[in-house]
Amino acid sequence: MDLFNAIEQMKKLQFILLLFSFWGMAQQEAYFSLSEYQMRFVNPAYAGSEAQQLFSLVSRNQWRTTPQNPKTTAMTYSTALKKNVGLGISVLSDIIFVEKQTWVTADFSYKVHLANEAQLFLGIKAGMNSFHVDTSELISHSVQIDPTKQNLSRLSPNFGVGLLYQKNQFWFSAGMPRLFNSRRSDDIELQARNRVHLYMGLGSSYMINTNLQFSPQVYYRTTAGMPTVWEGIFWAAYQKQFKLGWGIRSGRTMSFRTKIRISEELEIAYSYDTFFKHQLSNLQMNAHEIGLLIRFNSNSNSDETTINIVNEQSSEKTE
Repeated sequence: MDLFNAIEQMKKLQFILLLFSFWGMAQQEAYFSLSEYQMRFVNPAYAGSEAQQLFSLVSRNQWRTTPQNPKTTAMTYSTALKKNVGLGISVLSDIIFVEKQTWVTADFSYKVHLANEAQLFLGIKAGMNSFHVDTSELISHSVQIDPTKQNLSRLSPNFGVGLLYQKNQFWFSAGMPRLFNSRRSDDIELQARNRVHLYMGLGSSYMINTNLQFSPQVYYRTTAGMPTVWEGIFWAAYQKQFKLGWGIRSGRTMSFRTKIRISEELEIAYSYDTFFKHQLSNLQMNAHEIGLLIRFNSNSNSDETTINIVNEQSSEKTE
């Protein structure tokens, strides 16, 4: 009997460890390797910063060999209006095992003209987060009913802020898409929260010759109680039509990425993430990401053309 009880306790312990590791992983927001596609979601100042109507779609598929692997899809639309105003909307769906989250947010930005042709965009964001956990898919090895194994569902409002600075070939971004922590359950004490995240990034572009352009970028993300994430990305563009990139991220992750500018309006992108010098590299815990960017005709209501930091159109103006 003692052996039977010991086995049952071991099974319960395994279940608890699995559950806690799952919720620990879910504490951070979704992250994309195609960073410029993500910036419109994490920083409301990007709304209308390109002085045109813009639609982006990005989908990330992680750890494909793992059952019910993480899948994330984000969609954004933004446009520039008169009087230095930009508007945007973002929708993101994030699925991790039994957890499903959906964010829907609206963005507002205002452009301030600074000295020496510099520009500063200030943005605010407001939206809702839908959080749901279906515990029926969790398998328990005990015949007893676990009182903590119950479905969770919550709808939480939130607000965010951000800024974007541009001058010539240089840009700097800082955004907090969620200003308030929110509990995911009033009945069960969980450590997981919709925690406050800070995203920062900066980059610049350099013309090597008339055909080749080099663009280094650095991104930083921090969350209370979680490891800080750094990422360095190096892009090389040929005739501004074809781009190859390589990135290295804290946590021993590197990525390979490419972009193809099919036309003035359409761009497609792909990224592949993998671990290096790490035991996870043998488990095929990789990630694939695809992106689509569509630029509609320039908005006739916009005040003037601004710098396009996504495709370095600013460099075209200086040639």
